[in-house]
Amino acid sequence: PAVTDESEEKSDDEINSNSSSSNCDSTAHLSCNDPVDSKSSRMFACSEQSCTKTFVRYSALVKHCDLGAHTRALERITIYDRAKLSCAQHLQEGQVRERPSIAVSSSTTVNRESHVLPMGWALKQSSNKARFSEKQKEFLDEKFNIGERTGKKSNGEDVAQQMRRVCRPDGSRLFHVNEFLTPQQISSYFSRMVAKRKKIVEYENAAEEEAETLQTVTSQITVALNAEYEEEQCAACYKDDAIAIYTHHEKEKLRKQKMAVLKKLCSNYGITGISGRKKEPYVKALYSYIRENPSSQHGLVLGQ
Repeated sequence: PAVTDESEEKSDDEINSNSSSSNCDSTAHLSCNDPVDSKSSRMFACSEQSCTKTFVRYSALVKHCDLGAHTRALERITIYDRAKLSCAQHLQEGQVRERPSIAVSSSTTVNRESHVLPMGWALKQSSNKARFSEKQKEFLDEKFNIGERTGKKSNGEDVAQQMRRVCRPDGSRLFHVNEFLTPQQISSYFSRMVAKRKKIVEYENAAEEEAETLQTVTSQITVALNAEYEEEQCAACYKDDAIAIYTHHEKEKLRKQKMAVLKKLCSNYGITGISGRKKEPYVKALYSYIRENPSSQHGLVLGQ
């Protein structure tokens, strides 16, 4: 009986191996470890999960389960494994896939004469810059001035959203769709406003500095002229005082001169029309001549 069981088990194993090899050869797209339908082949399959063993007799199946010698297969084959198996199969079969070729028909030929590019096609096209309307400028200036007064600067995103929602007193929209501005346009306009006001402030500061410099120079010139005028006035006063003192001194000296000296002085300076024996008319005439001709006072030689 023992020999009989061994021969039965051996025959069962040969059947399993033969059936598995025949299944592998007959199916090109199935793996060797894929399970076989027991109903179609009328064989006993192992109830263990992922075991691929099948038997003709039930006794062989029971013995296989008692021994636990299960042959397990992969539960899932990855795409990478399937690609490798497919490549190996094509190499074994010697099939070489031809490269696809596209046939160009005569109807698809390009008419070169109809696609001749005009002269200057590669030159940079001049972009027409659209100017902001007065309504847009007033709105943006108002937002910019509010930011300057409050110190809270408005950014382009917020102003663009406000431009889309702002309405007139009657409830209609202030701007049409084609009048909406992008945040980049609004930010650029604000940047130009800042630069413009900065230039104005710099110009005003330069004008103030120039006015202060001119005022300082004018005041310095005025002070210098006043000082020079005062010096001239002082010199004139000093000269007048000196002349007055000198003439007074000369008058006193004339009174001390003799009558003959006085007559001689009068004749020397061409003073005529004086007669009499008194000195006072001669002294007064000479004194008047000295006052009228200050340069002649140095030419008086008295006491000679």
